[in-house]
Amino acid sequence: MKAKKKKICFVVSSPFTAKAFLLNHFKVLANKYDIFLIANFEDFDKNAFLDTPLVGVQNIAIHRDISLVDDIKALLSLRAYFKKMQFDAVHS
Repeated sequence: MKAKKKKICFVVSSPFTAKAFLLNHFKVLANKYDIFLIANFEDFDKNAFLDTPLVGVQNIAIHRDISLVDDIKALLSLRAYFKKMQFDAVHS
């Protein structure tokens, strides 16, 4: 029986960050791990990541500007998603 890959999740506020700086990391890590990405895809097409080795892409409204209400919403959304997915590692 093939061993199940461990899951790593990358969290960024902007998918542009992932496209610009993390694609090579995704490619290398995908050899041993299932790679997931969480970002704010409000103004970005998730389909731009179809040609990457990502197993999953999740939209969570993470905003760079400070807003207590938005930050709490993002935190609760992240917590729920982390609990659901049971990642082995999270990088932000």
